[in-house]
Amino acid sequence: MKVKSKIILIWTFLVSLNSLKPLFFATQIGYTNIPSMLGILLGIISFIAIYSAYDITLNKKNKTTLRKSLYAAAIAKAFLQIIPYVESTSGMLILRFFEPLTGESTFLTAYITTMLEGLVLSIIVLSITMIITVIIMLIKRIQTRYSNTQEA
Repeated sequence: MKVKSKIILIWTFLVSLNSLKPLFFATQIGYTNIPSMLGILLGIISFIAIYSAYDITLNKKNKTTLRKSLYAAAIAKAFLQIIPYVESTSGMLILRFFEPLTGESTFLTAYITTMLEGLVLSIIVLSITMIITVIIMLIKRIQTRYSNTQEA
């Protein structure tokens, strides 16, 4: 399997996994008509494309640590779905702000709210990625210093 195809499959899985709770929540508040569901689906596909493109770029630049951190962050974020507050709060805030502007659940409303919620949740993933990257860099630095003291 080619690297790009593998990356797209990985992000299809990770984004879909991270979309389960918001998708369930959306159906509970009335986003059940076909245009709304298509808007949500297009939003999910958009994030699969965004994360895949970013990962492909990181792969080309040989940014292995950052790629591993991003994967770990996406997995950690998926586990955060267990905590109702994170997903629900971001979704409710976005809906409170945006839905009154449009008045009903349409394709465009569903797509834009999905993209906005995805943006908020991506900021969480970015924060986790940065923390993991810093931890990995610190561990490597400590290992390097320790191995240098062993050689001396």
